[in-house]
Amino acid sequence: MSGLEPTIRLQNLTREVIGNCGIDFVSAVEEKKEILNFMQKLNAVGGNAFGIPSDEFFFETIGENDYNQKVSVYAPDGAPALGIAKLMFENTLKNVEYNIVNPNTVQALVGGVNPKADICVLPVNIAVKLLGDAKKYHLIGTLTHGNLFLLANSEQNINGDLHKLKGQTVGVVNLTAVPGLTFKLILKDKGINCLESYND
Repeated sequence: MSGLEPTIRLQNLTREVIGNCGIDFVSAVEEKKEILNFMQKLNAVGGNAFGIPSDEFFFETIGENDYNQKVSVYAPDGAPALGIAKLMFENTLKNVEYNIVNPNTVQALVGGVNPKADICVLPVNIAVKLLGDAKKYHLIGTLTHGNLFLLANSEQNINGDLHKLKGQTVGVVNLTAVPGLTFKLILKDKGINCLESYND
């Protein structure tokens, strides 16, 4: 089908692309407090759309045991896929199969009685919403942090002062998802009100 091909492929995975994506593994235990804080803020601007994960959701220990069975790793196209780009490119882990899929198919991969994904790389809000009860999956850690950017043309001298955006039009991708909600909560923290309009 047209439009469903992943954009993340070996041909466009350069060291520069991967290096600019804020990729760094942080264990679930280390990241727990920040994730809980982020989810509370995200729910505040998103109408409590995602919920709060249970304590059991955060996996506490990662072992070094050998595992000889085949492991299927799935990631939706976009930032989650970039988080595993180096592993995919090097392809040194035996018995691991990587799959980059359309974001609309993720719920089917982790839902149901027998989920298809052994490991799934998800945006944290979707992971909490779908799997936060820890009945099927646990959070091992986070892979990307700080990969959303605010870009301005050369005439806009913002220099980190978001108050200079007052009265301006800002285009935001996925206004009702993490990019848009994160931007809204940043504006809220700065005491800046915004009017929303949606364009297809």
